[in-house]
Amino acid sequence: MINTVALFSDKTILPGTHATLVSLLTHHINKEKLHIILFADKLSKKHQSKLEDTFLNFKKANQSFEIRNAPNTSIKGANSLQGNTTTYGRLFLADLLPDIDQLLYLDTDLIVQLDVTTIFKKINDDFILYVDGCNLKNYSIDRVLFQKAGLNMNSKCFNAGVLGMNLKKWRENNGLQMCLDTIEKFPNSFISADQAVLNVVFDNQFCALGPSINSSMYWNNKYDVAINDEKIFHFVGGPKPWDFLANKIHYNYKLWKKYYDLSSIANENHLKYTSLKRIIKLIPTYLKTLTK
Repeated sequence: MINTVALFSDKTILPGTHATLVSLLTHHINKEKLHIILFADKLSKKHQSKLEDTFLNFKKANQSFEIRNAPNTSIKGANSLQGNTTTYGRLFLADLLPDIDQLLYLDTDLIVQLDVTTIFKKINDDFILYVDGCNLKNYSIDRVLFQKAGLNMNSKCFNAGVLGMNLKKWRENNGLQMCLDTIEKFPNSFISADQAVLNVVFDNQFCALGPSINSSMYWNNKYDVAINDEKIFHFVGGPKPWDFLANKIHYNYKLWKKYYDLSSIANENHLKYTSLKRIIKLIPTYLKTLTK
């Protein structure tokens, strides 16, 4: 059996992508085969080559890696995430990978300190999505959308950064069309982009696997990660550990840097991947730290 993991990456998140890839490979110790497919959003040949180098530096005999071009993810009425719509690629995975029935999607701002084989073992025919990072809808940034959709605000919603998917059931239930219909019904209402779409479509129809598979880490979370912490850590919000000044204020900068320093771009200044627009957007957060 081959377990398939899907990632999406553009240039701006490459420092996170490399660290995610290193941590994923090093903690996969099960003998089952692991195939990683990275969908590249306008990555140059050089950037793709560096990702392949990172993979080859940690490759085990039962691991394989390929890079494909990301699909067009521009959808009318779909909010972008920090000016980018690559995240909506998750909605198209069942069509992009027609021969695969079970899949694990991972964001590229994660540190994977557990063997993802444990997640694949929990994917069955009971649900379409297997997730966590759960919160109550009433406290979600998408609560206005959830109210519009008539959802129970005291029920759970999920973070889609770690997403186990039964693609067979997704196809049988026409999951993509349900998502597109939701976007059309509530245009420009998705603060967390396709994550919000998925929460509306699969309201209370997902399996929560527990916080260890998607443990949120904000820049100011004072949590010391132990080397034997078997969790998937998710750098949510901003700044990310590779952002400007994050080495000064992000509490778990060193956790990300440990894996980044093992990658093929470790000798590069990771700030070359950011943009002035991104820095300007983070200014309110930086000012907040100065007033404390």
